[in-house]
Amino acid sequence: MRIKKLVFDDYARYCLPLIKKTMPKEVYEDAVSVLLGPKYLNSRILYGIKIKDPKTGRERLVSFSGWILFDRKFNVSWTATDPEFQGCGFCSRILKLVFNKIKSMGAKSIVVETYEHPKFYSALVFYRKLGFKLYAFLPKTT
Repeated sequence: MRIKKLVFDDYARYCLPLIKKTMPKEVYEDAVSVLLGPKYLNSRILYGIKIKDPKTGRERLVSFSGWILFDRKFNVSWTATDPEFQGCGFCSRILKLVFNKIKSMGAKSIVVETYEHPKFYSALVFYRKLGFKLYAFLPKTT
């Protein structure tokens, strides 16, 4: 399995269904309404790992992440792993690549945002294991 840069067509075909599968409904709707706008979508870079699904024979995205350069900060976002494949190291591999690419572009710091929702507490633990520190909770948008 190789990590591949995802193209625009992958967003709707692979990323959105995986985001929908891993996020609570209200968080998914908020993320889609905000993050699919042209301000964000056109500048988002995503990488993912696809596998051939043994049941269907079709290509399936199991994990992805990327970044957006926003207000001169590299913001890691849209990180998701299919629950069936969590704990297998896919997300760690992708984030290592993402962090190296960001650093090669001269980043002095990297920001990771996640939602303050019980379903995402495991994400906070995961990011802390990667060396991130909790800076603040952002206000809820809904």
